[in-house]
Amino acid sequence: MSASLDRDALDEPFSRRARLEALCRALRLPTEVTTEVLRRHDDPALVRARMHLPLLAGRATWDRGLDGVRRELGEDPLGMTMLTFMLVRALETRVEYRRRGLPDAIFVDTMRFCARFIDEHHRTHGVHAFTWDFWFARQLWLHEFRIGALEYELVDDAAAPRVLIHVPSDADLERASLHRSLSDARTFLAQHFPRFVGAPMSCETWLLAPAIQDVLPESSRIRGFASGFRLVSVDPADRSVLRWLFGRDDVPVALLPEATSLQRTVKRLLLSDRWPGAALGTVRDDAWATA
Repeated sequence: MSASLDRDALDEPFSRRARLEALCRALRLPTEVTTEVLRRHDDPALVRARMHLPLLAGRATWDRGLDGVRRELGEDPLGMTMLTFMLVRALETRVEYRRRGLPDAIFVDTMRFCARFIDEHHRTHGVHAFTWDFWFARQLWLHEFRIGALEYELVDDAAAPRVLIHVPSDADLERASLHRSLSDARTFLAQHFPRFVGAPMSCETWLLAPAIQDVLPESSRIRGFASGFRLVSVDPADRSVLRWLFGRDDVPVALLPEATSLQRTVKRLLLSDRWPGAALGTVRDDAWATA
């Protein structure tokens, strides 16, 4: 469900601090994180770091731009100054959303990326931290959008436009939700990014790995999700299941959590040294269509 957005509170003539507070509220950031953001909103380092924004705007120069921003911001062990820098930029991104007629609901759902990872870091490590600054340029420069259950990343490289699908940790994998997300995404592209209409859509994730499908019941939502893709390739060496299913990849397999039946099932695979890897699939034309 989309977070509410106080449109007026994010607009001029309100101060930047007031607009940042409204944004933090819309993104449902933890209170202590909002406090840290507001405490840093007028840090001179944020102004110095803006010289690197042009590099962050382009896929080929993201890494160089981010390195420059990090140097300007200095010591930032929990990423709160970086988060503030990027949320200030998100206010400018919203201006671009409104200029293009992009929905506020998609803006909020897309920018909640940062809040989701902050919450997950807290659950795993007991402290709020923002460690995904390397991904945020996608959302800030309109390369990626959360539309319902899924995220859609628009890649317009030299070969041809393509759409990469990402699965948020809080995604509803019910068939109806997936179908609605895909349908809405196609409508969104037709209205706002016509160059991507008909572009191939693909997803690379441990969720598509055949080894995962083999140990799940027919009724599994993960198997239902996988049914929407045509398998292209499998990477048996991929270890991303540790990060995405268990929340961490810094502990021995024997110590991985077993809080859910899926974790218990996959952990048994790992303990027997059967790593599922990850798979790449392309979206079927009739993905998740109901009878």
